[in-house]
Amino acid sequence: MNTNKARADTASKIAAVESYHQRRASGQKVKEIAQSLGITSECLRNWVKQVEDGSINRPAYGELSEEHKIAIKDLLSLGFADTDIAQRLGLHNLKVYYYRKSIGVTREQVVENRYNSWEDLLKKGASFEQVAELYGANPNSMYKTLHQKRGFRKKGSLDQ
Repeated sequence: MNTNKARADTASKIAAVESYHQRRASGQKVKEIAQSLGITSECLRNWVKQVEDGSINRPAYGELSEEHKIAIKDLLSLGFADTDIAQRLGLHNLKVYYYRKSIGVTREQVVENRYNSWEDLLKKGASFEQVAELYGANPNSMYKTLHQKRGFRKKGSLDQ
C-alpha cells in the first residue's frame, strides 16, 4: 500500500482487512500490521469497521453448508476461536469469522464459552494437560487464566 494521499480501492481495503484478521489471530499488534501495509493504525481500524458494518462489501466466500453452520455453532459454544474452527473444518478463517458475526456471537462470548468449557471439563475429571491439548493451550497459562478470571483452584491446592 502507498502512504500517499491517494484513496485505496475497495479490493485493497478488503485485502488489508483480511490480512488484519489473520495476523491478529496470531497475536500481531495493530500498529505492526498497519505499518507493514503502509497505512496508519487509525486508517486500518476504520477499514475494519467499514467492512464489518457493511459499508465496504466483503467478498463472498461461498455459502456454508448446514453441516458447517451447525459445527461452527457447536464449536463456538465450546469456546473455540474462529481460526481453530476453520482449521478443524477445512474452511477459510474469514468464512468462520463472518458467519460468527452474522449470527451475532461476539469474541467476548466465545472467550466466556471457552472458560466455561474448561471449567466443566476440569470439574468432570479431565486434567489440565488434556484440556490444554484439546484447545491448543498451555496448561499453566490455562490455570493462571482461570484462577485470575474465575478464582478457579486446582483440587488439593493449599490455597483453597
